[in-house]
Amino acid sequence: VNLVKYINKQFPNFFAKMLSSNKFKKLQLVKYCFISFEYNEHSEINLMNIDRILTNYVNTNLDFIEYENIKNLEKVVASFKTLDVCFEFIDSNNPNNELFDYIYNLNMYQINETNVKYLIKYKLQESINSYLVQFCSHVYSDKGIPLFDYLKEEINKSMECYLSFYSGQIKDDEPTIIWVLNHSDINSDEKEKYIDQATTRISDISIIEDKSLLTSIIKKFLMEYSAKNIANYYFECNLTAELVQFINSDSQILDFSEIDNISNFANDCITENKLNDIKYDQFSKQIFEVQKQFNIEDLSANKIEILLNNNIIPMNKSNLMFFRLHY
Repeated sequence: VNLVKYINKQFPNFFAKMLSSNKFKKLQLVKYCFISFEYNEHSEINLMNIDRILTNYVNTNLDFIEYENIKNLEKVVASFKTLDVCFEFIDSNNPNNELFDYIYNLNMYQINETNVKYLIKYKLQESINSYLVQFCSHVYSDKGIPLFDYLKEEINKSMECYLSFYSGQIKDDEPTIIWVLNHSDINSDEKEKYIDQATTRISDISIIEDKSLLTSIIKKFLMEYSAKNIANYYFECNLTAELVQFINSDSQILDFSEIDNISNFANDCITENKLNDIKYDQFSKQIFEVQKQFNIEDLSANKIEILLNNNIIPMNKSNLMFFRLHY
């Protein structure tokens, strides 16, 4: 012990030479490190860490998680902090449990697929598959669990990691979906990937702050089919092909009676040939205004018939002349 202390004080580059010499076995190197961690001062540990050689060696070796012959655990942990240790992988079959608890609680590991799955199984004693289906719900709601607190602190990195290896259906609850999509620290690419895999419908899309996501949401039918959502989407994005497809997707009768400022939506819908005839008939009975001066060209015969049957087009002189010219 005293020899190691002395060497590190007098020759801080000695460990680097040990590592590059290839004359020492791995167990010898690890033991040397632990003696250094336990008996040398933090300033001396820092001097040994030339070009982060000591940090990198620890980060990439499970031996530092499994080492059992520790005399001063608190000093070892303090040295890990000094070195800014962050293990690449922690999936040990035989960890030193006391040391591992410190590593886990102090977030001394990288966020990656291997580590996240290992901690769900090893620390939380849960099924990996069932957790991944509602992964963000756990991150959002499971307060006090170090894994999820860490993932929440590094939320964009966590989402990148999660969506890089999980390609199944995401069944998070609605509050979680809103939390993810409105989170300012999650980038748009990850939100788009998340939308593509999510299955829970959003009851009110006006809550979504990033309006650029609305097209992806409607393409995935990730919003509830309601007049309110359709109107809110229209107010942000107009009558897009995606909105027309969404309107056509359900036979449910929509009630726009409580929606304000619906006239522009109605005016766009009355000219839209791609609305199916069932929806067109419903809208003509609810929101279309009487066309005293009808001037819409190229409407399908079915839609003209619907407008006539529902008295949207009165047969006055102006309309009769328009029909003679264009129909």
